Amino acid sequence: MNVSLNVMNIAQNTKNRTVTIALTVILILSLVSGSLMGTAAAQDTSNLNIGPVDAPAEVSVNEAAEIESNAEIPSLPADWSAEVEFTLYEAKDGGANQLGTQDISVEDGESVNAAIEHEFENPGVKEVYFTVEGEITREGAVSSQTAKVKRTTQSVIIDVPGELDPDNIDISDIDAPSEVSPTEPVEIGSGAQIPDLPANWSADLEFVLYVNDEQAGTQQINIEDGESVDVAVEHEFQGTDEKEVYYNVEGEVTREGPVATQTKEIERTTETFTVDILAKTGLSQSTIEGAAFPVPDSLEDEVNSLKSDMTDKLL
Repeated sequence: MNVSLNVMNIAQNTKNRTVTIALTVILILSLVSGSLMGTAAAQDTSNLNIGPVDAPAEVSVNEAAEIESNAEIPSLPADWSAEVEFTLYEAKDGGANQLGTQDISVEDGESVNAAIEHEFENPGVKEVYFTVEGEITREGAVSSQTAKVKRTTQSVIIDVPGELDPDNIDISDIDAPSEVSPTEPVEIGSGAQIPDLPANWSADLEFVLYVNDEQAGTQQINIEDGESVDVAVEHEFQGTDEKEVYYNVEGEVTREGPVATQTKEIERTTETFTVDILAKTGLSQSTIEGAAFPVPDSLEDEVNSLKSDMTDKLL
C-alpha cells in the first residue's frame, strides 16, 4: 500500500513540474515575442508621415516667403511620438545653402506644421526642400522602443524675378578698320551676347549704324541666353578726313520665368570709333613729246626745287 502511494506521489509531482515548466516556457516565449514585435514596430518609421513642401510660386526680391511642411502620426495602438528637426535648404551650384531650421514634437493622432520664413536677396529661380531628422518612439505596455528618422522632401521651385535688368545683354564695341580708302566697301561690326541665366532670356534688337551722326544702315537680330550674335553693316565712305561711327541699339528684352513673362525696352549706344579716310596719292602719268636736252649744272638745283613744289601742289 505504501509503495502504491509513493508511486502516485511521484507521478503527481512529475505532472506538476511539467505544468510549471510548460507555463514558464510559454511566458518566456510571450515576452520574447512581444519584445520582438515592439522592436519591429518601433523601427517602422513609416508611421511618421512628412508632408510635401508648400511655398509661393513667385516672390519679389527681399519679400518674406513662408515655406512650410508638416509631420503627422496617425492614431495607432500604444503611444507613438516623434521629435524631429526640419531644415530648409536651397539647392545651388551642385550643393545646398541652409536657409533655416525648426524643431517640432508630434504625437500619434496629431499633425504639426513646420514653417520657415526666408527673404531671397537676389533674383533667380530658387529650388528649395526640407531635410527631416530626429527620433520616433513607441511607448509599449512593457518597454519603449526608439528609431532614428532621416527624410528629404521633394524640392519645389520659387521664382524670384526682381526687376528686369537689361544689363544682362552685352553690346560689343565697334569693330572696323582705322583707315580706309574712299568708296571702298567696309564692314562695320558689333554684336550682342546674353550669358547663361536662370529662366529663359531673349532679346529682339535693331542695330542702327551712324556715320558723323547720320544714319548709314541697319540690321535686326534675335538673341537668346547663352548665345552671341554678330552684326555687320557694309558702308562706303565718301570724301576724305576722319569719320565718327557708332551703333545705336534699340529693342526689347524678355524674361520668361516659371510663373510670368516680363518684357522691358532697351536702348544703348556704343562708343564712337574713328575711321580715317585716306586721300588718293601719287601723280597721274603723262607723256611729253619733243626734243630732249640736258639740264645745265647751274640750273639743276632750281629745276629740282620747282619739281618738288609742283608735286606738293598737285597732291
